[in-house]
Parts: sequence; structure tokens; C-alpha cells
Amino acid sequence: MLLAILVVARGGPGLLAAGIYIAVSWPQVSEALDAGARQYKVKHVYLCVVLSMMLVLSVLPCFGLFKISYDTVNRLALESAQIARRDQLVHRTEQVEKYFQDLKATTYVKKRIEESLDRYDEPVFYPHTLKEPAGTQRDVSWLERPIALAGAWFPSNRLGAKLRERATSESGDAE
Repeated sequence: MLLAILVVARGGPGLLAAGIYIAVSWPQVSEALDAGARQYKVKHVYLCVVLSMMLVLSVLPCFGLFKISYDTVNRLALESAQIARRDQLVHRTEQVEKYFQDLKATTYVKKRIEESLDRYDEPVFYPHTLKEPAGTQRDVSWLERPIALAGAWFPSNRLGAKLRERATSESGDAE
């Protein structure tokens, strides 16, 4: 019997269950557990089990949804900030081109745009030995869109409306 359990379990989580089963089946352990069980009344054990199940079934989903919402809001805020920074850089390029066209000095436009004296999107104290992060895929939960749609029923400020718009857009590129 023991050999059959070991073959079926194959070193996975079933092996742990098999080990617990074998330990509980041992006569001395079984008698000790039986004696300990007689100390508690069934209605008290039942009450503890029901309360713990209610706690687990009500609190864990709240924690999970909070984590998903928190991560989503942080990611959407970061994406919105990146889009705003991109718009600032585009505006900067347009302003530089306009300024040099007014001076009739279009030969300096490309050099001025490449200068980084008035750009603050590059890190100042960035170690050169640090590797650049490789492109990663967006970490988007499948619950993000339904949560954002459910949140549309509640009032929000301008930032909340922008974040909800980004979360409910199909591509994640809403502006």
C-alpha cells in the first residue's frame, strides 16, 4: 500500500498528503488525536470552521481586488505621465523649429533638438554599468477592465476619469 502511494504521488504535493496520511494512520498518533478531539465539542469546532470560512471568503477577495486596483492605478498613472512627457517633448520640438524658422536659421534646428540642456527626461546620475532593461510586456490583469467599468458608476475627479478612460480602452493607448 505504501509503495502504491509513493508511486502515485511522484514527489509532488500528493507526497505530502500521503506522508500526513501515513503519520495519522499510525496507531499511537491516531489514539492521541482521538483523545484530543474528545476535549472539544462539535458545535464549537463547527462555529470556528464557519467563522474562518466566512472570513476567508470575504476578506481574501477584498485583499486581492485591492491589490489589482492598486497596481492598475499605479500603472495607469505611470503610463499617463509617460504620455504627458512625450507630448511635452513633441511640443518642445515644435517650439524649437518655430523659433529657428523665425530667425531664418533652420540649419541649427537639428543640433538644438539633439541638445539635452533643457530636457529632464534623462536620468542625471545614471550609472553607466547598469544594464538597460529589456522591453517588457504590459502587466494587465483581466479584471482591470471590469473593475474600471464598475467604477464608472461612482463619481470621480478629472484624474480618475482619465485613468478610467485608459483602463477601458482596448489598446491601452487612449489619450
